[in-house]
Amino acid sequence: MYENHEALTMFMFAGPDCTRCIKEFETVLNPTTSNIAHHEEASALQTKFRTNVLAFVEVVEQLGNPFNNGKDLVALHT
Repeated sequence: MYENHEALTMFMFAGPDCTRCIKEFETVLNPTTSNIAHHEEASALQTKFRTNVLAFVEVVEQLGNPFNNGKDLVALHT
């Protein structure tokens, strides 16, 4: 297998997808296993994201749109 560069390249590209498909199949086949949610689905991360977006919107409303401010650059985090 290692002598055939095409097969090795295809395995390197297809390996992660094959593993993902197998895990999805096993999850459907055996639903009693624990379902691990994606880290971005955690309520704490979503709350932090919402807080950051609201803070950004507040700064944009105070200072104006930084992307349409002519040639001056504006640092929003200061």
